[in-house]
Amino acid sequence: MFITRNLLYRDTRYFLCNNIAYIVLIVCFTTFFTMFLDTLITPDIKKISFLYEVTPKNFSLLLDIIKNMNIEQKNILLQSCISKIFSSLINNTLLVGSTISLITILSSGKKITLSLFFSILKKLFNNLLILTFILILILKISFICFIIPGILISTLLSLSPIILCMERSSILKSMLSSIYIVRKRFKIIFPSVSLCLFLKFLCLSIPFFYDLSHIHMIFLFFFFTQNLITLALIIYLSRFYMLFRIS
Repeated sequence: MFITRNLLYRDTRYFLCNNIAYIVLIVCFTTFFTMFLDTLITPDIKKISFLYEVTPKNFSLLLDIIKNMNIEQKNILLQSCISKIFSSLINNTLLVGSTISLITILSSGKKITLSLFFSILKKLFNNLLILTFILILILKISFICFIIPGILISTLLSLSPIILCMERSSILKSMLSSIYIVRKRFKIIFPSVSLCLFLKFLCLSIPFFYDLSHIHMIFLFFFFTQNLITLALIIYLSRFYMLFRIS
């Protein structure tokens, strides 16, 4: 079967429209769970408000600002960064695992039940959590160093969670298989991953996001939008991999 972007876009749109209720439930569940977790482990908003107030428009000044922070502010910054990485880890793992669990049940023709859904999710969770942690570290480091390599690495490793869950393969094998497959079909995968990253960046660039009086609504909107975009990408990549296996 000849795989094209138009075919994948059409299949993704069809899946989203026909399973909109389940998709909204997954996005809402992961969004509110992440918000709850983030509230528990992130320092009080009054303590970290200075981070938003002093965040420079020119990123090159960030290191100078960090140097001028006192010890307490640096500790709060470190704690905030760790908590955000942890909540992102749990959020991404739940989102990917839930979406692939839904796809697995629908592909098998079985009736969707909570017991079956959470049974599949439970089997995927541990290895997916480890893989997600590795991917977050790799991507954070790559994006901090250089933007373009970060996008390329994101693209090359984008199929690894799909392969891990669908093939039940090892973490290393999933990552290597993802790199191999994406290199062969780079023109199909790269635009969708780039579009996903661009849309997430666009959300963060909206000036409204920097109004601290609406900080909770900002996070709620950001998490919901981010999860919805990521979910659509997971469906796109899952459909690609299913067609790739057939071809």
